[in-house]
Formats: sequence, structure tokens, C-alpha cells
Amino acid sequence: MGGKVEVITSKSNINMYRMLTLKQALHLECLGMKRRGCSVLSIVKREYHLTGRKEKVYKAFCVLVEEAKQDQTATLGRVK
Repeated sequence: MGGKVEVITSKSNINMYRMLTLKQALHLECLGMKRRGCSVLSIVKREYHLTGRKEKVYKAFCVLVEEAKQDQTATLGRVK
């Protein structure tokens, strides 16, 4: 039980964590898993202004996540 604990405090890290969580949840929805309330597909479409079916939205969202990761890495590189 000596696991590593990380605390996410900055707004950009919280947003990145949320994007990664939405990406994984959307992947599970594409595989057939259902959830209560709004679907992740509708959340991603609404918040990131994407259109289309699950697979198309998933691929486009993966590109957005990778771009956000690169932007965040570039920003961290400038800070140090």
C-alpha cells in the first residue's frame, strides 16, 4: 500500500486530467458501455464543438487531447 500519491492543483492540469478521463469514457462508450445521465458523447460534442458519430468524434477528440498534451508539455518546458 505504499503507492505514490499525486495532487493535481493547477487549472491546466485539472483540465488535462478531465480531457483524459473523457477520452477513456468515450472509448468505453464506443465499445458499448452505457452510463446514467448524459452520454459522454454528448458532453464531448457540446464542450468541444465536434459533430458526427461516436467513432468520428472519438478520433477527433483524440487529436485534440494529443494537441493539448503537446501544448502543456511545451508550456512546462518554458517554465523550467
